[in-house]
Amino acid sequence: AKAFLEQMYDRTMIKYLDDTGLLATSKMGRHIVDWMPEGSESDQTVSLGEFTASNHHSVSNGFCVHGLELLSQMAAAAGMNENATMFAAKAKSLKQAMFAKMWNGTAFCDGICEEVHGNSLVMANMFTLWFGMVPVEHVVSVWQTV
Repeated sequence: AKAFLEQMYDRTMIKYLDDTGLLATSKMGRHIVDWMPEGSESDQTVSLGEFTASNHHSVSNGFCVHGLELLSQMAAAAGMNENATMFAAKAKSLKQAMFAKMWNGTAFCDGICEEVHGNSLVMANMFTLWFGMVPVEHVVSVWQTV
């Protein structure tokens, strides 16, 4: 169980956590959502600045939060309470950073809100809804972006 948890922990991409408290997704190359281009590509998505305007993409950060939460549950089920606590703490910290920097008051921005000028597209909100990250009182406003 421990080897599996270590392998899955690495796959959360938590090693890309930087001083913003978020994953520096620009250092990851391709992102977990395979249609998210790299800034060096030249297609319509890049020309519009979608998914390339921020070095910290909300989708990848949301996947990391969710992955850490699942790892915490698995570790707890395996009786690995120290690991479960550590995974839960990292998930909570990353989630707090996402709300501090990627939440515009009604929905998740596509990256750090300041970097993407508050832009909020479908993917950032679809995944955060699916992961249960959106507070109940904001579900309606987030659904309006989806």
